[in-house]
Amino acid sequence: MNLMQLEHRSSWSRLILIVLIAVTVGLLLALVWIDLTWRAFANAAKERDLRVRELQGEIVHFDEVLTMSALMAATTGDESWRRRYETYEPLLGQALQETTLIVPHYGVAATKQTEEANRKLFALEAEAFALVEQGRAQDAQALLLSPEYAQQKAIYSAGMRALDQTLEDYIANSDADTLRTGQRHLILNLGVVILVTLGWAIFFRNMIRTEDALVDSHQNLTRLADELADANQTLETRAEELAHANSELGETNLNLSNEIETRIEAEAIQKELHHQLLAATRQAGMAEIATGVLHNVGNALNSVNVSATLAHDLVLHSHVTDLERAVDLLIQHDNDLEHFLTATPRGQLLLPYLTKLTGSLLDEHSRLKEYLADLEKNVDHTKQIVKSQQTYAKISIVDIEYDLGEVLHDVLKPLSGSLTTNGIELVWEGEKQLLVHGDKHKVIQILNNLTTNAVHALIASPLEPKRLIVRMSSDGENMACVDIQDTGVGIDATHLTKIFQYGFTTKESGHGFGLHHSALVAREMGGELRMHSAGVGHGACFTLELPLVRDPENSKLEFVAAI
Repeated sequence: MNLMQLEHRSSWSRLILIVLIAVTVGLLLALVWIDLTWRAFANAAKERDLRVRELQGEIVHFDEVLTMSALMAATTGDESWRRRYETYEPLLGQALQETTLIVPHYGVAATKQTEEANRKLFALEAEAFALVEQGRAQDAQALLLSPEYAQQKAIYSAGMRALDQTLEDYIANSDADTLRTGQRHLILNLGVVILVTLGWAIFFRNMIRTEDALVDSHQNLTRLADELADANQTLETRAEELAHANSELGETNLNLSNEIETRIEAEAIQKELHHQLLAATRQAGMAEIATGVLHNVGNALNSVNVSATLAHDLVLHSHVTDLERAVDLLIQHDNDLEHFLTATPRGQLLLPYLTKLTGSLLDEHSRLKEYLADLEKNVDHTKQIVKSQQTYAKISIVDIEYDLGEVLHDVLKPLSGSLTTNGIELVWEGEKQLLVHGDKHKVIQILNNLTTNAVHALIASPLEPKRLIVRMSSDGENMACVDIQDTGVGIDATHLTKIFQYGFTTKESGHGFGLHHSALVAREMGGELRMHSAGVGHGACFTLELPLVRDPENSKLEFVAAI
């Protein structure tokens, strides 16, 4: 090959070298761009997967916090649990919304069902908070433990499990997509490297043909040395990146471990506080029951005092002294008794007087027997209250049948003297015999409290007429109603919502637990205690509802109250 041919081939070789360098640089830049794009995609997928897992945990945590807050509010009546609920409720919605945006293609039907259940749960929990604000914590607890709430909770939990499974599938698919993309990039890189290598191989083969072996060998050694240096640099760079990634992963694991330990400690503290709260609630409930029992003992002792006072007045003003004078008169005329009884004016009046005196003494004897019977009943009632105080840690209801009219008769009878003394008219309306079942002594406690409060309201009122109205009625199937209505001082409108709260009273010497205890006892027996007043100066009406006997025709109770 002559010099001209060598120069011509050398010119072509330089041109091919330039083109090959340009193509190689272009391909390498493309590979770098593709590699950076893939890395960004992989990092975005990794961050998205991590966020999805965080959202899974947040949804479960917020849901548990909301449920616990509602239950604790119903258990304790503490307003702070509602504020906690209102704080975490929007966070749960945000987590669910963000999950839907990240994974928009999970089951639409399951999503609608879950959202509907979630809305119903929010509505039930809002109703529970409203009941707590009304002082009806037990109703709130019953609502949160009701089958409807459990059913919506089950639907919501099923939807959450479906969402969790969808998120797990999404993460698995995302990881698979990332792996497949990485494999494609690896294959593409290998193809480009092979193509570039082939191009350079062809070029160097041509160079070998045109140049001597020494120059060609030198160029090949130089090229190989450059490639090895690049490869080493690349490996060092990759090693540094891997070490940095491992360091970041170690720090992340350490932070996660610290967070887990912190949460475990917080949960332990929360459980301890919960146990302490339950213990405090139980002690407060026990004290409240004992206080209510002592209050009812006081009412019963007031009835005992009334009956004892009436019996004492009857004995003090007894006609026995008149009988003694009549007997002394007969003894004085023992020798001429016949003449004294038939011939003298005083003797002729003595026999009719003795007859009238006998009737008075028999009437006194009958009334004294009634007072003693009332004393016996009230003492027995006091004994039952004390007995219930000894076992106030246990919940028990003596379920018996009794006539509500008879109970009202026994409760009102000791008040007759006080009613007469203060010019109070007793009016009985409606039915006088209703058969109910439940704890008779607890009903006596409630009615004693209501009638005593009504009498006090009438005595304190300057208005006339003073009237105590007792009204009995029923719906004919389920419930018996007793209205204790007075025309006394009435109740201020601002006190209507507080009248059954523990510790609230409008009396200077009151304790504020009589009506609260009565309302709780009525609800415990399956009934209810309500109150209505048109305001100050318009009196008040308390209504007690109790369960009727289902089959009164088969009942053995045969008493009709007569007042």
